[in-house]
Amino acid sequence: MDSNNNYEERNQTTENYAETICEEHYENKGYLTKMGFNEKKSMIPSEIFWKIPSTIRNIPDYLCVGTKVKFIEVKGFKETLKIKLDDLLAYEFWNNIQFTNLCFFVVDCETNIKYELDYYQLKQLISSDDTITSKYWDNKKVYFEIKKEKLEYYEVK
Repeated sequence: MDSNNNYEERNQTTENYAETICEEHYENKGYLTKMGFNEKKSMIPSEIFWKIPSTIRNIPDYLCVGTKVKFIEVKGFKETLKIKLDDLLAYEFWNNIQFTNLCFFVVDCETNIKYELDYYQLKQLISSDDTITSKYWDNKKVYFEIKKEKLEYYEVK
């Protein structure tokens, strides 16, 4: 998982480390089922993947049914969490489905620290004055960089 690599290079390994940590975390917290694309085990070639509408490409990774029903989007990062603008717009759709909400399970892949925040908390972090906006070198997509220090409040044990 290195944002300096292209889509194919990032997905050569068959394990999604952050998703494994998420599955362990939610093991006894309700029914958890995989929803989204599994780019590690059955990667769709990028020239096809990018033809899929953004809302469908951004199906959350999991559905968790416990005391509440929620979608879970898993994000792994090193140094800074990067969220694409296009993805953020698609996440709004998933967050607005009646009787559910979208939460983000975020894993610092260097320290194994886990964070959990909802869609509105993520948007608030992105809206703060010190959030950096940049573009990926390969696909020119705009993304927001969230420093790990800003995630500390959302750390889970």
